[in-house]
Amino acid sequence: MNDEITLKNKELSDKLVHLVLTLQKEVKELREDTVVNAQHLSILKSNSTKTMNTLNNEMINHINETSEIIEEVIEQSEENSGNNYTNFLKSLLQEDFAKKQHEIIEELRRELGGKTKPVYSNVKQNSIIVNLSFLMSMLSFGLLLFICFKFNIFAQLF
Repeated sequence: MNDEITLKNKELSDKLVHLVLTLQKEVKELREDTVVNAQHLSILKSNSTKTMNTLNNEMINHINETSEIIEEVIEQSEENSGNNYTNFLKSLLQEDFAKKQHEIIEELRRELGGKTKPVYSNVKQNSIIVNLSFLMSMLSFGLLLFICFKFNIFAQLF
């Protein structure tokens, strides 16, 4: 009986040794797997960090380039609006001057063509008309210069 117990103890001891060795082998493999996984995670993290930094740099470059384009478009828009405003004022002044000139000419034609007077009064009236037309043209020219200086048109033209 003693032999049987010793034999059973030995078998149990052998099984236990075998299980402990197997467990140690599995633990060793798990440690190796853990180290390999940690290395893979480290590589993935560094690659991810590089990719994120590259993406952030590209986004910053894109934003800077877009803001530069926007600034250029704003400058061109302001230039065009200034030119359009200048052209509008030029045409407005030309039209106003032409209308005033036409009105003065029509008024003078009506005055001269509608009445027949003796020669001596016609000379007097002609000098008054000449003086009046000269005064009106000087007044129109002065008004034109005033508008040009007020809206700074000469500076935009030259």
